[in-house]
Amino acid sequence: MAQPRELLGWVRVRLSAARATAVALALIVAVTSFCAVLVPRVVEDQRDRALRHAVSGTTVLERSVSGEAVPEQYRSVDGDFLAPRALDEAEAAFVRRIRPPLRFDPERVAYGARNHAPADVVSEGLPRPTPYLDPELTLFAQQGEITDFADVVSGRPPGGRVAGGREDRRVEAALTEATARRMKVSVGDVLTLGGAQGEARVTVTGLLRPKDRSHPYWTNNRLLTKPRLKVLTEPGSDPAYLWEFGALLDRRAAPVLRDIRDGAVLYWHHPIDARALTADQVPTAQRMLTSLTSGADATGLSEESPVGDILVSSGLGPVLTAFERERDAVAPLVATALLGVGTAALIVLLMTAALGVERRRDELSLLRARGCSLPGLFGRLSAENAAVTVPAAALGSTLALLVAPGGGSVGGAVRGALLALVVVLVATFAGPLRAVAAHRTHQGTDRRDVVRARPSRRRTVIELTLLVLVGVAVAAVRGQGVEAGPLLAAAPVLLSLAAAVVLLRGYPLPLRLLGRAAARRRGPVLFLGLARAGRAPAGAGLPLLALLVTLTVAAFGGSVLTGVADARDRAALAAVGADARVADALGLPEEIKERVDVLPGVRSSLLVHADTRGRYAGRGSGASLFVVIADPEEYAELARRTGLGAFPADALRDDGGTTLPAVVSPGVAQQLGERGGITASGVPLDLRPVHTIDITPAVTSGEFAIVSADAVSRLRAKPHERHLQEPTMLLVTARDAAGGGLDAGALRAAAREVDEDSAVTVRAEERERLTDSPLQAGAGDVYLAALAAALGYSVLALLLSLVQTAPERGRLLARLRSMGLSRRQARGLLLVESLPQYALAVGGGVLVSAATVVLLRPGVDLGALAGTTTTGLRAELPLNATALALPALGVLALGGLTLLIQAWLMAGRRRPTEPRTVD
Repeated sequence: MAQPRELLGWVRVRLSAARATAVALALIVAVTSFCAVLVPRVVEDQRDRALRHAVSGTTVLERSVSGEAVPEQYRSVDGDFLAPRALDEAEAAFVRRIRPPLRFDPERVAYGARNHAPADVVSEGLPRPTPYLDPELTLFAQQGEITDFADVVSGRPPGGRVAGGREDRRVEAALTEATARRMKVSVGDVLTLGGAQGEARVTVTGLLRPKDRSHPYWTNNRLLTKPRLKVLTEPGSDPAYLWEFGALLDRRAAPVLRDIRDGAVLYWHHPIDARALTADQVPTAQRMLTSLTSGADATGLSEESPVGDILVSSGLGPVLTAFERERDAVAPLVATALLGVGTAALIVLLMTAALGVERRRDELSLLRARGCSLPGLFGRLSAENAAVTVPAAALGSTLALLVAPGGGSVGGAVRGALLALVVVLVATFAGPLRAVAAHRTHQGTDRRDVVRARPSRRRTVIELTLLVLVGVAVAAVRGQGVEAGPLLAAAPVLLSLAAAVVLLRGYPLPLRLLGRAAARRRGPVLFLGLARAGRAPAGAGLPLLALLVTLTVAAFGGSVLTGVADARDRAALAAVGADARVADALGLPEEIKERVDVLPGVRSSLLVHADTRGRYAGRGSGASLFVVIADPEEYAELARRTGLGAFPADALRDDGGTTLPAVVSPGVAQQLGERGGITASGVPLDLRPVHTIDITPAVTSGEFAIVSADAVSRLRAKPHERHLQEPTMLLVTARDAAGGGLDAGALRAAAREVDEDSAVTVRAEERERLTDSPLQAGAGDVYLAALAAALGYSVLALLLSLVQTAPERGRLLARLRSMGLSRRQARGLLLVESLPQYALAVGGGVLVSAATVVLLRPGVDLGALAGTTTTGLRAELPLNATALALPALGVLALGGLTLLIQAWLMAGRRRPTEPRTVD
């Protein structure tokens, strides 16, 4: 074993003698380490930002940990539970139970008490949209002083004194400006509340203006800031309306709430700070929420609370669950890309090591001949590499830490450090290990021939084992889908590895056949080129594997992105039924069609009657269906054009009978059988199902039946039945096939000019609503960046392969040029020599990519990634020809250009007048 001083001298001499090689190795290691450290931090940062976006996009109440208590329903208590001291103690117990990673701002909480049910205000002079319905009032007594959260515009804050007996309570309250203006209340007015316990009189002492309307003090119930119009609907009668509003009590007056309708309710709201939550903390946060709502913390809170049992709830749990579901859907896509680029980078590092050992084969053989031991050889080469790779990796990692977004989580930093360590270990020790393996014994000068080589039994066993494992992994992915987890992410790379094994096994056969055919032809170029192609150097399969991995990952990712876009397009179309829809359940004027047809971008429109009140005859009110009454020809054409349940128009042709032919959904077909009766808005119809479809343009969800408008008008022409002939929906088709040429603003304006109550839905707007969330957009960006890096590494692998064979190729051309080979023939020889490998890589890459998509399609549902899981439409993995062809053609063009440049440089050298003896 060499001494440290001797090793240092060796390293200094070697680095001085091979500066270009050292610089190239340093660049590769630095770039790879940079990517290895940066990517995990970028992924973690994108997940954190997506989580904060998801949490921040909810209302304050939805992201709050809230508690509610109705003490009088749980146990017999006195009025002390409404005292400020009791509420403050309960709040302190609540705060002790909310621990990191759940964090909240103590200045942004809201807690207090209100009456359990709104009380009727029987005072005169208040607005009553429906004359016999009194407004309803909710009284709130919240933490702190009212003046801490609101400015008094007029009057004064309410006092905390409660006067009168149990049946005639008198208390003071304050209203906001907006509430007083809408309810026509002024300072000094008295609001009389009716109830079973007796009357209560509330004197308005002041009008308030909130200092911060976004504070939970006001947002925990919107009734505090402005009134709300409540709609009461009864079957068979017109809707009724009444006003609901809120008023603020002094917190010391909270005991009066026990004597108002249904007693008091205590509440606490703690909005969670989204900025303090990271994606890695989601499982812990979920466990804490579970403990607070139904676990040990819930039990402990109720035991410590001075107001009895507190029922804890939070809308944050479903938000975190939805985020986890989306993250799990995105994870395989990101992992596939990262695994692909990692494989390509590993191949480049191995090829760099192989190239270094191959170019120094004579030098290393001489060292061994002069007595250098294998450990000594390993130590010398390792020290030489470490002097380059360790500083390069440190530089790349430092740059990644400087440019990484945010601070990154601990998990991302640890993963990045481990990946950088792997890069250093591979770059440092792969070459020495290969050199030790190659120089254990004397290296002969026998040529390496791919065509004539016979693989060993050990290699055959390893390859068969690998193929079996890949088959098992693909079967697991097809059976389990997303639940397969890491297998789904690794499947494209594993299939590429298996394909490389098969292609390398089959590669000699076409070369052998082509070589035999070329031997019968005149001219040396074709024969010599194919003969050279069969003499591949060690590690010739690594560039092929790099290309296969990159092309497969590119095709898989392109198919995923295409499938997501197609799923969103279909979901938007299914949600609208056409490029746009104008609907009014009470009926649309027929002139609306004329107004819409002349709008720019509109191709045609179709009026239909879509009745949501269909019932099966004799089935009661439980089972319902949509009844679509439309022109058979035009509606069938719309269904065919949109692809939403195409059916032949003849299926709805009126045969003149009393039973209407109908196109129905499977559920309706099962209910009706060969024929059956339904009612549409109370009008009976006898139907005969003749065709079954799963979806139709006029119905976004649910069971349906489609009948001919002509047949209905013939059979149901009585005055009380003519409403079935009135259109309720206008389905608009745009000139642009994608529906993007419609002017949504002009369409809404035209519709409201004719019918103010009409609702307009536009397909393009629905499609925009399904655009990428921050998590999905970030995953797409990471995938594209990783794919670009993988393509770069694959091209670098090809270049390294060319560099590895360049010296031998140059010597061969020198010999042949001295024997009369022309420049044109020399260039042709280089192209023919390399074309088989390129053809194998590109052709095999396209086939493997297509096979990967076809094999993995049954186990991949892109619904969660596309955001269309609620639509019921399955988002499948399509076979995208563009994603298959573009990367392959790009690699082929780049490789061909590189070959032409190398051929031009080598073949253009001056021909030697006489070869050297060594040649």
